[in-house]
Amino acid sequence: VGTILVITEFMASNGFSLDDEDGDSSDWIEILNPTGDAIDLAGMALTDDSSAPQKWQFPPGAILPAGEFLIVFASGKNRVETGQELHTNFSLSASGEYLALIDADGSTPLSEFAPTYPSQQSDVSFGFGGVYFPKPSPGAVNISPSVSGFVADTSFSVDRGTYEATFTVVVSTPTAGATIIYTTDSSTPSPDNGTQIAGSSAN
Repeated sequence: VGTILVITEFMASNGFSLDDEDGDSSDWIEILNPTGDAIDLAGMALTDDSSAPQKWQFPPGAILPAGEFLIVFASGKNRVETGQELHTNFSLSASGEYLALIDADGSTPLSEFAPTYPSQQSDVSFGFGGVYFPKPSPGAVNISPSVSGFVADTSFSVDRGTYEATFTVVVSTPTAGATIIYTTDSSTPSPDNGTQIAGSSAN
């Protein structure tokens, strides 16, 4: 049985979810050791390029205790001092790219998002199981609900403005099965507050 490590969560568009030691909102990658034993990470690597599996290697002495999480900042700062905050020599693309944790043999993916992970949103993390986490939890277990994706922006058949005659407005989204709800009192629309547009899904 090989080493079992998992990239449980990562942030490719960090606005304010977590700052690094310099106070920068760098991208970050969360790794979990779900086993009952500490694992030596020396020789293992993180990469955002499938043709360069050893793009950034963990330093000697980097140990991940049993059941613990490790945050590695994907900042491009390339910091590899054992016992200090770790930073890869690459950052993550919010538009989507390959991401993997490679075993010490130099080629075997222990955990990967291939061929690419999907487009990311600011301060929303993505993780194991191919889901988004609207409330990221770097270094801890996710307890908030995850979502499989996001509804594309709505479009209106008539632009905003001042009109003297009544007219019909068609509001639509390219996301199949989406439910569109609106309010007219500036309150936040929700399944329990507002009017559902006829023809949009109730699922």
